Amino acid sequence: MLYAPELDPGLRESIESLFGDASIRCTRFTLDDWLQHLGAESDVAGVVIDTDSMGLGDLRTVGATLKLRPQTWCLMLVGDRGIAGFENLLKANNISILPKPWTPQGLQASLASFSTDSKHLNAGSTNDLFLSGLVEGLRDPMTCISGGLQMMRMGGDGAVEFVDPAMRAALQISEQLQYIELAATDVTPHFDTFDLADCALSLKKDLAKLGYEPEIKIKKGISVYSEPNFACAALKSGFLLLHRFGLDSAIELVANKHKKGGSLVWQQQASAELAADNLAPPPYLEELISRLAQKAQAEPVIEKLIEVVPHRVGLLFSS
Repeated sequence: MLYAPELDPGLRESIESLFGDASIRCTRFTLDDWLQHLGAESDVAGVVIDTDSMGLGDLRTVGATLKLRPQTWCLMLVGDRGIAGFENLLKANNISILPKPWTPQGLQASLASFSTDSKHLNAGSTNDLFLSGLVEGLRDPMTCISGGLQMMRMGGDGAVEFVDPAMRAALQISEQLQYIELAATDVTPHFDTFDLADCALSLKKDLAKLGYEPEIKIKKGISVYSEPNFACAALKSGFLLLHRFGLDSAIELVANKHKKGGSLVWQQQASAELAADNLAPPPYLEELISRLAQKAQAEPVIEKLIEVVPHRVGLLFSS
């Protein structure tokens, strides 16, 4: 089944290239049609559905139907409307998403994951495709915003005190998009042995560009084997986690040597006073650090006070 507001022949051709023996039916989405063809006795193997023209109520009905039909897979094409309101559908094993504008490669990779075994769907790979597409979609507007802010600053109109913080915020968003792309895409790792002091120096320079000056005083002598790009991205994300959601105290980077390697950990004094309105960090930041750590072949370190406020975040390396 293919539900789309505009029946793109390229979309159908891509589907047919993977499901050559299947009978494919294309139509615009209506709830009556969905319930008729996805009923209890339906023999529909899979569904591709464009969500842009659908209401939230219809999307939730779709999700409820598919929960009753785990043998039927569903690929949702997500565009301008985003996934607001139906995020919980992504937890279902037979539902995955693909960002628009889709590419033939992305569409084929998603459909191939279904065709391998529609009853045991690998949701992680299609979610990674969504994240990669999300990053690509946000990169151009962020570049435009940064360029506009730079031109305002060069104009000397007296708005520097407002423009500079905005420029730093835009740069921080661009950095986070880069970390998300590293975590979500299949980037070839380049492992190497390096000294933690050199890694710390690189972190200090990168964070200075973002307007941060954390305390970093690490001597040479602790070498580890890891992927430096993923490790640095994980550690910079860890700094952001502490800066935004940690204690109201200085952040210091500390290196320690262990029997099987070493560690680089951002830490704040546990004795520092907790704010009355401390917010729990968003789950994506911890997930991002864990994904990057895994790709760096390191173990993430995330310690919290009262199970909410992080005060130690970093990586544990093997030598």
